[in-house]
Formats: sequence, structure tokens, C-alpha cells
Amino acid sequence: MSAYNIGLSQRWTFLQRTVKNTADLFLPLEDTIRNSLIPALLGRPVSPIERRILAMPYRFGGMGIRNPSKTADIVYQTSCEVTKQLTDMIVNQDRDLSTLDRDMIKQAKSDCKAESERLLKEEAEDIANGLDDRSPKLFEGAREKGASVWLSALPLRKYGYIINKQEFRDAVALRYGWKIDETPEHCGCGSKNSFDHIFTCTKGGYVSMRHNAIRDTEAKLLKEVCKDIKIEPSLIPTDADVIHGNVSENARLDISALGYGDNIRTWT
Repeated sequence: MSAYNIGLSQRWTFLQRTVKNTADLFLPLEDTIRNSLIPALLGRPVSPIERRILAMPYRFGGMGIRNPSKTADIVYQTSCEVTKQLTDMIVNQDRDLSTLDRDMIKQAKSDCKAESERLLKEEAEDIANGLDDRSPKLFEGAREKGASVWLSALPLRKYGYIINKQEFRDAVALRYGWKIDETPEHCGCGSKNSFDHIFTCTKGGYVSMRHNAIRDTEAKLLKEVCKDIKIEPSLIPTDADVIHGNVSENARLDISALGYGDNIRTWT
């Protein structure tokens, strides 16, 4: 995704900015994107409305795989608005750049950005109205702040921002409510499988995985300021009358740390 959105797609964006009336010329490219690139990325073909979703920016619940035949005219018009003064100077052979009204250029950029946002909001609303079942809620969730960070982050291995092909496809399927291939019809507990059940069933393991991920992250951060970090240490047995909480024989803490705010006190 990063290679496509940050690198490859910028090649034809430059052409769209500088050449007029190219929308029809990009139809074969859009056909290749929809019928070859997207199925190769996601492992499934997409419907017309799903293609519209994927064409939206990350912050609007999409994946930034823009439709070049639809963006060509808009990109060209925006470029013309922003560079109008420079174009006039070139036509008039004026070499004095000090005459440029930089405030006007800045305002033109601001106006174009505002218009782009308006069009994107209208498109997002139109898409949401065309969805059924649980899809509108999922599409709304994908537009929440921070919901698309995993898509926009650069895949830097040293920070652990790398996921394999299957993980990527599964994450996209969860994002939009698509069926994940080879998912069992029934859970190990005997109940019928669904996204909601998978992530709440204690027998499936996802509840523990989410808990452990948060626990391990907190422990890693505490190592920066504390010492003697322990994960899930056993509690000293005590009577039920002394504390309110888990007093079973095998009760454990999530984390204990020595030295947070007090050199000799253990925090839990």
C-alpha cells in the first residue's frame, strides 16, 4: 500500500496536473487497478460500491487507491487554480518573481483544499447511504480518528510495522466486514462464528491475546523508569475479609514494578 500510494500512483498524478482532458485516457489503467491490482492485494474482487470505498482517503474510511479516471479533471483544475499567477507570468515573459502575490496563492490552495474536503464528505455520505446490513457502521468506524493509522504508517521493520500478506488481507476484511476465507462456520465453543463472537469468546483466545498485548506494552514502558518488573506474579494468599477482589489460591497480578515514585515500594 505504501509503495503504491506514496510512489507508483504519483507518476500519473503529475501527468494529470499538467495535461488537460486525460480522464478517458486513464480508463484502461482503472480497469487494471480494479480487476488485477485490487484482487491481488485483497485476495478478492470488489463490487462497484466497494471500489468507491477503496478510492476514498484513509481518513474517510478508504484505502487511498484512487480512481485515476475520476481524479484527472479535478487534479488538473486544482493545479490551474494554484499556479494561475505563474502561468500568466510565463505567458507574459515576466521574470520578476517579486510581483507574485504569495497570499493569493496560499488562499487559492486553501480554497482548493476546502472544496476537495466538501466533495469527499459528499462522496462518503453517498457511499454510506448505499450500504446495507452492518456495512454503514463499519464504514463509519473506519472513518474514526486513528482507525487508519496502521494503513498510513510506513512499513518499518525495526519498529514492528510489518504485517504479512495474510494478516493484511484479514485486517482489511475486518475493517469492512468482509468474510475471511477458510473461517470455520462454528467456534470451538459450539456457537456459530461471527466477527462479534470471535472477538468476545473466551475459548477462542482473542480476549486473552488483547489483554496480553496491553499488559506486555505496559511492562515494556515501565522498564524505562522502574526495576524488577514482573509479569503476572502470584499474589500472597490472604483472607477474603482483608481485601476485596480475587482471593483464589492461584490469583495473580498483571504487572508489578519496584521503584515507581518510591525506591522501595512495589506498585501493581
